[in-house]
Amino acid sequence: MSANPIQRACMASDRDSSRALCSCIGVAADATLSRSQMREGARWFDDPQRAQDMRQSDRDNDEVMWRAWRTFSTLAEQRCS
Repeated sequence: MSANPIQRACMASDRDSSRALCSCIGVAADATLSRSQMREGARWFDDPQRAQDMRQSDRDNDEVMWRAWRTFSTLAEQRCS
């Protein structure tokens, strides 16, 4: 199975991330995010300000993305910590 956008962004980031951790995070993303949400979230690894802008946005689509991201991050934290 090929890596999803979140897993690839994790591996490419400057953070101290192991292949196992990024794989676990990828599994959490597969369980909670659509492919388009994964692509958007992967951009946040390189541009955290983009995530902040979306979090503060009043647009309905941004709110849906932010809620999905919170669900993903909670699951990733539970399973991958």
